[in-house]
Amino acid sequence: MKKKHVEQRLRKSLMLKKMLTIMKLTTLLFFFALMWNLWIGPAKKRAYDPAYTPWNWRGFWDFGTGALGDMACHIMDPLYWALGLKYPSDVSASSTLSNLYSPPQAQIVSYTFPARPARGNVNMPEVKVYWYDGGLLPDRPAELKDGEMMGDENGGIIFTVGTAGTSPGMD
Repeated sequence: MKKKHVEQRLRKSLMLKKMLTIMKLTTLLFFFALMWNLWIGPAKKRAYDPAYTPWNWRGFWDFGTGALGDMACHIMDPLYWALGLKYPSDVSASSTLSNLYSPPQAQIVSYTFPARPARGNVNMPEVKVYWYDGGLLPDRPAELKDGEMMGDENGGIIFTVGTAGTSPGMD
């Protein structure tokens, strides 16, 4: 009699455990669905797809703007502050193919900013700023030694001032 009673209690306990697990999963799915509905905001409603998160949402027009809109605004901000830049007088760009759903995988954008008022004794002539992403790089300076990396190991910023052959730090 005791053995049967123990088996019944064990069965009930295991069934209760399964039910709790199902309830937890259902609750998690409910909250995840709720968060997805909040996260998607004004974009066209669609079912969640793991292709969007946690990082790749930036590469879809409905949620992001690709590397230029996602990163350039932060990376180029110090240039705007340091050089007193406002609006470019000319912009030209080229990129890999774009489509209705995603920004290009790689692009080069050239900005020309007009001369600005001098800052103290420092003239602020016209300046050109270039944005490269997606593995595209500027031409390799002739002054750079063979095997020497251009930028840093993370594809960081490259500053070139002056004309060809007079870049600082290249002597």
